[in-house]
Order: sequence, then structure tokens, then C-alpha cells
Amino acid sequence: MKTNKLKLLLVVVITCLLFSGYGISFGERDESIDFGVIYMSPDGKDSRSGRTLSKPVKTVKRAIELANDFQLANPKKDVVVYMEGGMYSFSMAEVLRPENSGLEGTTIVFRPLDKDNKPVFTARIPLTGLKFTPLESLKNIYTTKVPEGLNFEELYINDKIMHLARFPNYNQDIRIFNGTDGKCIAPERVIKWQNPVGGYLHALHGSRWASSHYVFKGKDEKGELIMEGGWQNNRQTGPHKTYRFVENIFEELDEEGEWFLDRENHLLHIFPYKGMNLQEAAIDIAPTERESLLRFEGSEANPVKNIVFEGIIFTGTARTFMKTKEPLLRSDWSIYRSGAVYFKGSENCIIRNCDFYNIGGNAVFVDAYNKDIDICGNHIYDIGASAVCVVGETSCVRNPKYKPYGKGVEASEMDWTRGPKENKYPRSIRIHDNLIHDIGRVEKQVAGVQISVAYGVLVTHNSIYDVPRAGINIGEGAFGGHKIAYNDVFNTVLETSDHGAFNAWGRDRYWWSRGVDLAEKHETVLLDCLAPTDINNNRWKCDHGWDIDLDDGASHYNIYNNLCLNGGIKLREGFHRIARNNICLVNGMDYHAWYENSYDVVTHNILMSKHYVRPNAVKYWGTVIDYNFFGSGVEDDPRFSHIDKHSIKGDPKFMNTEKLDFRIEPTSLAYAMGFRNFDMDNFGVVSSRLKQIAKQPSFDHNKMEGRKEGKVIRLFGMEMKDLDNISDMSATGMGEMRGALVLQKLRTVPKPWRIINEMDVILSVDGVTVKNAAHLKAILSKNKNPKTIEVFRSQENQIIDL
Repeated sequence: MKTNKLKLLLVVVITCLLFSGYGISFGERDESIDFGVIYMSPDGKDSRSGRTLSKPVKTVKRAIELANDFQLANPKKDVVVYMEGGMYSFSMAEVLRPENSGLEGTTIVFRPLDKDNKPVFTARIPLTGLKFTPLESLKNIYTTKVPEGLNFEELYINDKIMHLARFPNYNQDIRIFNGTDGKCIAPERVIKWQNPVGGYLHALHGSRWASSHYVFKGKDEKGELIMEGGWQNNRQTGPHKTYRFVENIFEELDEEGEWFLDRENHLLHIFPYKGMNLQEAAIDIAPTERESLLRFEGSEANPVKNIVFEGIIFTGTARTFMKTKEPLLRSDWSIYRSGAVYFKGSENCIIRNCDFYNIGGNAVFVDAYNKDIDICGNHIYDIGASAVCVVGETSCVRNPKYKPYGKGVEASEMDWTRGPKENKYPRSIRIHDNLIHDIGRVEKQVAGVQISVAYGVLVTHNSIYDVPRAGINIGEGAFGGHKIAYNDVFNTVLETSDHGAFNAWGRDRYWWSRGVDLAEKHETVLLDCLAPTDINNNRWKCDHGWDIDLDDGASHYNIYNNLCLNGGIKLREGFHRIARNNICLVNGMDYHAWYENSYDVVTHNILMSKHYVRPNAVKYWGTVIDYNFFGSGVEDDPRFSHIDKHSIKGDPKFMNTEKLDFRIEPTSLAYAMGFRNFDMDNFGVVSSRLKQIAKQPSFDHNKMEGRKEGKVIRLFGMEMKDLDNISDMSATGMGEMRGALVLQKLRTVPKPWRIINEMDVILSVDGVTVKNAAHLKAILSKNKNPKTIEVFRSQENQIIDL
């Protein structure tokens, strides 16, 4: 008996010594000795046992097979796969299937052996044995042969990403696309390109709603480019005339850090940075087919379950922008259902404390049926598309429509059944404590978190900033029940326009329906939206749009305890929205076209600007707009005399605006309006590793006096003003602030001008560009009988003969 006890003690001591040498702690349940252990290493071999540190396996597939074998013999025990640091290069994505699941009540956890030496999952492969020689025809260009059949658009030298040959050249200080030129495909430039096949045109959408991308197929008999693409947005208008650039053109190889692959002749050309020795450099590529690293592939009936990956670096996947073509119902989005990590048909799986960078497409994609998936504690940055997408199948939605505007659903054809048609959508997804920034490196219709056709997504304590479009986006009301709380979202909509730090559409089956009186049959609104979405206790800042943008029928939202640093809150064409106890410091509440009997409530808010009303659009005012507190500098407006009857103005007495502490002091009169303080130090990421590197938003205290509306002028019996704010820009669909906006026509409009409509934007007169309303007046004082007027109407430019 004593001998057995001594043997057991000896085993425990040896095990403790072994594990302590590799940084393993025994503080948590799954780090006790009562679990299975498997080892992985980049230098491992799948023919080994994986049971000891000296005999590690190499692949996730083999490690999971060994984990499954262990759990079959030990059904109630977890398995930990300890991964040595280093590069795990994947020629194909590692696929986890239902048979790889952890048994019920257990988990299979992949984690680093040493927390300071993380494993790196990458699609990158090294190019070796290259021999560079100067290219005689071009100065500073070096060339080398590469293997036949190699196709790639991502090149790294000494772990630094290089730029495909482009025009204009890459400039990190330019916000939109890092440099654009409206003449990048002008005939005088294209004629210099001997073979543009495989080149790209990247451009903003015509109204700057995201981006459009085209591949060159060659030239026609006239020497003009043959292009294919533009499907990356669900509201296609063609490429923007100014914000565009070309890449992957050999003749544009003229700047340090650029490169070009001649696929036909298998030659790689590089313009190295100064001091870069190509013969000694480490050169890696991401082949175009390597877009995904880790895939969970199951189904609702047979899901992948109980698997955790933590502390891993995901990097080096291929770009996917030309595959982004599936329209998402009536939202502006097209989508490509893929990501560096991809979930489909999974339950109780986690991606935790990982890093994602230099990802060509989406970082994480949760597709179709998934339940209880956690994406938490991750750092996601420098990626081509979105950070986290949670997107169900559109087949789940009854009466799906795919064009944002156009013919709606006829009452006679509407399916009146409430809720989803199928179960192929995510539910109970948790996106928590992630640091997300510098996304949309290529694509611009992206978000830190994108949600569409999903239910009950929890988005909490994330820091999201420096993004080209929304920080968080919800595509439509199907199926609601989300919680957006304690996030810090700022520096948003940096390259696009007409959007918000938080954006939502509600273009559900009720919207633009035909033959349905929504004022009487408002329950139609809730056919797709099963439960309200809460937006609470967040800090938002959008310098080029709204902080919270509920657009085009977004309904069933509770918006409370939000700090809006710049863009305010926009409510357009929706139902059942409650906005209470929010602070809007620059822009306030923005009202765009409300339905009758919307049941909207706007109360107990601190607003440092007066309400903004889209011209000629608001006839109805919801249930209650009252008991709000306005800053003392807010102008009185007779248009709002019938609302806010009990609201007051004054100094809100914020505690410490320099430190972004906008709680009010005990003597503030805002308490009388029902406002109550909420925490100002609980926004964004909470884990120590992310908090110490997360940025904080800035605030211009000079803006707190609120937005001022432009002066209205009368001209030819019409009232006009400058198109000088985001609200008017959104109402008209313009992508830029320019021209003269026609507010209303009076009874005395002269005959030639009667053809002009209210909400037209006058852009030019006989070819002379109109800067603003005063400039239009000056032009017409000299040209009293113009022949043509260019207007922006129905979201397109039109030439009108007078």
C-alpha cells in the first residue's frame, strides 16, 4: 500500500515539474491534471503520438482526432491541446466537423504552451531560392523567376506587407484608399498599359455608400478597358468619378514598396525599400485560394460543439473583394460568406484572446445556423473587410426583397406569419471585449460587427475605431432581440458618407409595402422583428455622419444611456423607438420622415442642439417628444412649439468635460427633466491586455454649442439653402456637400423653373458648377436665361432643359 502511494506521489511531482517548466498554471479547472493533454508543434509530425512534449503532432486535424480518441475513453474529461509557438502554415483551411466535437459537458481547448510565444496560423508560404537581378528596362526594379501556376496578390518582405503596383501611389496620410485620382483610367493613361488583364479599379460607390471593385479583362478594339465587377454594393451606381485608383498594373510599378507578378512569364518584379536586401530578405506570399484558416462546418441537426481556440495569431490570408457579391436583403450590403475563422452549424464554440491581422477578407464569419458562439478578448486590425460578421440565410426571411428601393410587397402576396421561415440563422452569439480597428483595408462596405438575419446577438464592451464605415451595423429587423452595450465606437465613416457609428436599416417586409395602411395595421412592422434591440451605455462618435443612425424603417429599438460625442441620433421611417436618457453634445435628434402612429418616444435626453427636421418630411411626431433638456445656446424654433412643451434650456453643468466625464452635477436642472447619470468610465474593452493599447476618442469642446442651420434664400419663387450638412445630404442621397438644395416652391414660380422639384439639388447651370445657394444666385444674376440645369434627383444626376 505504501509503495503505491509513493509511486503516485512521484508521478504527481514529476508532472508538476514538467508542466511548471512550460508556463502551465494549475489555478483553473481545465488546467488541473484531471484532463487529457496533447501537444502540437510546427515541427511536429502527425505520425507521432502527441502525448508528450517530445512527440508533438503538426496539424489541428490530427490533434482533434487524438482529443476525440481520449474523450471516447474518458467521456467526462476535457482535453487541452498545447501548441508550441511558431508558424503553422496552412495550404488548406483546417476543417472541424461534427465528429470532432467535444463530448457533452466537456471542451477541447487549443491554447499556447507558452503564453509569451503564440502559435501563428497563417496562409502565407515562403518563397525560397529566389535569384534577383536588376530589370534593365526600369530603374530600381529587381526581378526573379517564381514557380509556374503561382497566383498571389499579397506579398510580405521581412514581415512587412508590400503594395501592388498602383496609381496613384500609396500614401498612408491620405484617408480615402490611401490615395485616389479621378483620371486613373483616362484614355491617355490606359494607352500606356500593354496588358492590363488582371488589373483592378477600386472606387467608392457613386454616392460614397461603400465601394465598388472591378477587374480588367483586357481592351476592346477601340483600346478602351473591358471591366467586370461593381457587385460589392446592393445599391449599384457605378464607380465614383473622383475617389478611385488602379492597381496590379505593371506600368505603374514606380514607387518603393511596390511589386508586380507577371503570371504569364512567371516573373516577380519588386521595387524594394531603400536598404532592403532582397537576396537576404524573408519573402512570403498569400496564394489567392488561401482565404480561410479555420472552419467549423456542421449543421443544425448535427453541429460542431464544445471547441475553444485561444491565444492564437491568425494572419496572412488572401483578399476576397471580387467574391463579395451576394446581396443581403434590402440593406446596402453584399457579402461573401467566408472569413479567416468561419462558423457554420456550430454550438458552444469560442474564439478567445486571439489576434487577427493582415487578413485579406473578413476576420470571423458566423454563417447560418449557429448557437452560443463566443468571440471575445480578440485584437482585430489591418484586415481587408469586416471584423466579425453574424449573418443568417436570407431563405429564413418571409417575403425577402433584395433591392433597397423599388417595388415593395403587395398586401395580397404578403406572408403574414410572424417570425422566421427556417432556422438557418445565428442566435445567442456573444461578441465581447474585442479591440477592433483599421479594418476595410480594401472593401469599404464593412463594419466592426455586422449583423443580418440573426437573433439575440450580444455586442458588449468592444472598442471599435478608425473604420471606413460603421462601427456596428444591423442590416434589417430580422429578427431583433440584440443587445448593444458598453461599447466605445469612434472615428467611424472615415472614407464613406451618409452613415453612422452605429447604423441600422429596417427595410423589412412592411417597408414600402403596398396596400397596407401602417397607421392602422402597425403590427405588420413586427412580423420580422421578434424582440426589441437595446442600445445602451455606449460611447459613440461619428465625425462624418450620425452617432446612432436608425435609417429607412429601423424599428423596435430602446436607446438609452448613450453618450453621443458628435453626430447625434437619427430616427427615420420607423416604429416603436424609445430614445431616453441620452446625451447628445453636438448634433441632437435628427428626424427624417416619420409614419403616423409610430409610437416613438423621445424623453429625458440632454441635447446641446435643437431638433433637426428633414425639409417637408415630418408630418407626424410619435407618441411623446418632451421633457428634454436643451443647452442654453439652443435657438427657439417655432416648428417645434407643439412638442417639447415641458422641456427646458440651461447649463447642464457637466462634471468634467476635459476628461469626457459628462455626468451632471447635483445642482443641474436636467434632473428635473428626468435625466439620470450613467457611468462614464465603463466603455470599451475590459481585459488588461487590450485596455492598455486601446485608443480613446477625442472631443472638440468648441463644437458643443450645437449645429447651426444654413440661411434660407428665395430665388425665382423657390426657397433654397446650401447643401451643407449630413442630414440634407442623406435626405437627397448626395454623396458630397455641394450645390443648392430646393426646400420648397412657392406659388409664384416662373414658368421655366416650374420643372424644378422640391428636394432637388442644383449642381450646375449651363455647365458652370454651383458651389452653394449664394453662388447659384450670383450665376443667375449674370446668366438670366440659362438653357440647361443639372440637378441631383432620385439619387442620380439629371440634365434638365429649361
